[in-house]
Amino acid sequence: MKLFKHIIKLSRKYPIIRGLASYAIICPAGCLFQQTYEGKNLQSFDWVRVLTFSCYGVVVVAPMLHGWVRVAGVIWPKENLRNAVKKALVEQFTYGPASMLCFYTVMPILEGKSLEYAIQEQLKPKFISTYKIALCYWPFVQTLNFSLVPARNRVPFVSVCSFIWWIFLAHMNNIQTSLKGV
Repeated sequence: MKLFKHIIKLSRKYPIIRGLASYAIICPAGCLFQQTYEGKNLQSFDWVRVLTFSCYGVVVVAPMLHGWVRVAGVIWPKENLRNAVKKALVEQFTYGPASMLCFYTVMPILEGKSLEYAIQEQLKPKFISTYKIALCYWPFVQTLNFSLVPARNRVPFVSVCSFIWWIFLAHMNNIQTSLKGV
């Protein structure tokens, strides 16, 4: 019980810890769900892929999102619907594309593939379609986030809302874009 209280105290002092913890769970959970959809089970899951998603969530997503939420809070400090909409819209043209660029280049590299593969087989063919879908989902989620959720809970809130998004990204990361050699 004392350890739990210490963790809570630490997460209040350093809010990024909540984001790190939530993305360490949400990203691989999305990957597992997507693999289950593929027909895999406990014995056939690609555990390296699951671990890769977890590492990506902790090392890339949580710190990037934490930084964005802090910057947006400084630029638009008032907590109201108007500023929430501004933050959500600006995010769609700044943080959103940057995060997808990172996903489609860093994930393949973490999987042991080349930068050329990442750009040619992941980023180029998948970025635009992913971005279009993001525009249908994230502005609404982030408007709610920036208008109703206390600042210290914004990253964990987004991580919960992003569970569906991570299933989608796991699918997009896994689908083949070309039939070379066929």
